Amino acid sequence: ALAPVQTIPGRSLARKRLERRVLTVSLGALSIWALVLVGINISASTQQAEARVSIDKSFSRVHQKQREYRSQTGQFAAWPELAKRGERLPTAQSAIKWNADQSHWFLSIRDRDSGLICDRTGEIFDEEWSERVSVCRLPK
Repeated sequence: ALAPVQTIPGRSLARKRLERRVLTVSLGALSIWALVLVGINISASTQQAEARVSIDKSFSRVHQKQREYRSQTGQFAAWPELAKRGERLPTAQSAIKWNADQSHWFLSIRDRDSGLICDRTGEIFDEEWSERVSVCRLPK
């Protein structure tokens, strides 16, 4: 039940009801919009977290391929060299930057669905792929 409406000279009861209804509808619409924005943010965070896990799996495979390549050639491989040997990223990922020399390698992977970009380096002394963590960001 609504509070009783007091009459103010020059303002009708119908106008006050209309103003109250407009205010109520506006606040309701604003609340729904805020909930939609929160839902979108949660969805984006989940998508980015899933992309990070997938990219980390790719870096794990790349680390192993780099170790194999180095044991055969004495140096690390740039991404095109690994791709020539059959290494592939999942369809949602692409290699966007890379570098390699005798003692280090670098790879930057972009997830097309989330936009997340992760960079990772490796070096001669790395035993396990998890010794170095990837650094991730969203493009500006």
